[in-house]
Amino acid sequence: HRAFVANGPVTVFYDDPETEKSVEGVATQLKAFLEQRIKKGAVITIFSPYVILTNQTRKLITGLIENRDVTFRVYTNSSVSSDNVFAQAFYRHQYSKDFLIESGIEVFEFKGYRSKEEEALFESTGIATTLHMKAALVENPGENPLILIGSYNMDPRSNYYNRELVSV
Repeated sequence: HRAFVANGPVTVFYDDPETEKSVEGVATQLKAFLEQRIKKGAVITIFSPYVILTNQTRKLITGLIENRDVTFRVYTNSSVSSDNVFAQAFYRHQYSKDFLIESGIEVFEFKGYRSKEEEALFESTGIATTLHMKAALVENPGENPLILIGSYNMDPRSNYYNRELVSV
């Protein structure tokens, strides 16, 4: 597409569907790629329907905050809007949400609808009642942003089990 050619190269990371999922999957590839490109003072905005942080992800986030003064924003579902009760339970009770907040990360939870009137509005307009976008924006000072779009959730299933794809 001309927009991609005009604005920069596209890199695609994916888990090979012909091979068994391995430690060299999307999460590892993406981590190495981003660690080389995230600059001091970057702002990273993440959209993920499910946020269940592994110890590796926590270490990565902590390191970027402490060593590169990176600011994070995370957009995810609330317990009202989530379409996955188990993911929401792990997000809340396995300390992912607490870790994000205690780390100074801005967390925004999509509230979905709370009343019959709001539900009717959503149904009549076709507006989503759950956040299911998987994307991120990396804004390095003085550079064009990196835009990530794919199927990858911030959760262990995406790291270790599901076949995923991310375009940068």
